[in-house]
Amino acid sequence: MGANSGLFLRKTRTENHYVLPVVESSITILVCILLITLNDLWKDLININQSTLGILIFAYSLDLAGTLVYIFSVRRTPLGIVYVLIHTTQVMTITIIDTYINNLSFGTFFLLGIILILSGIFTINFQTFKRKNESKFNLIGMSASIFGGFIWGNTAFIVDRSLLKTGILTAVFIKCCVTLIIQGSVIFNKRYDLVKTLNLRELKFLSLSGACITFAFLLWVTALKI
Repeated sequence: MGANSGLFLRKTRTENHYVLPVVESSITILVCILLITLNDLWKDLININQSTLGILIFAYSLDLAGTLVYIFSVRRTPLGIVYVLIHTTQVMTITIIDTYINNLSFGTFFLLGIILILSGIFTINFQTFKRKNESKFNLIGMSASIFGGFIWGNTAFIVDRSLLKTGILTAVFIKCCVTLIIQGSVIFNKRYDLVKTLNLRELKFLSLSGACITFAFLLWVTALKI
C-alpha cells in the first residue's frame, strides 16, 4: 500500500505533493471518527493521560517530518529504491533501538539481510553515480530516503511505547490532528498558489494516494498494538 501511494503521487504535479499529508489525514480522521463512535471510545480520547498526549504529539510531529522527507525523496529517486531504502532503514533503526534499550537480540542473518539490501541498492545505482547530474539527483533522494527511514524508525518506537497506555484509535486521531494543524497551516498560507494547480484530477490521485497511506497506517498501528 505504501508503494501504491507513491505511484499515485507521481501522477500529480510536484507543487501539489505537499498537500498529500493533509488529504491523507482528512481521510484517516473520518474513518477514525466513525470507528470511535461505533465502538463508543470517545471517553478514552477525552481521558488520555497528559504525558502520553505530549509524547504522541511529539512522535507524530516526527512522523509528519518523515512523510515530507518521503515526498521529497519520491520526487528525486525511483520509487522502488525509495520504498526499499526508507523501510529498510526504518527496520534497522528500530532494531538498533530495541537492542540497546529493550535488550532484544537479533540473528546474524537478519542483520546481514539488511546490509545486503542496502548494498544491492547502491550497486544497482552504481552506473548512475558516474553521470554527474543524475548522480547528484539520485544521491540526494537516496540520502533523504535513509533519513526518512531513520525518522520513521524513531517514531515507531515512541508510538509503540505510548500504545501501552492508550488505544489505537486514540493515537490515530491525535496523529491526524497534529498533521492537519501543522501541515494544514502551511497549505492554508499557500492556498492562492494551490488554486492555480490543484484541480479535480490532482485531487483524485492525491486522494487515492492518501487512502493507500491510511490503510497502511491503520495496519501498522494495529501491528504495534499486538
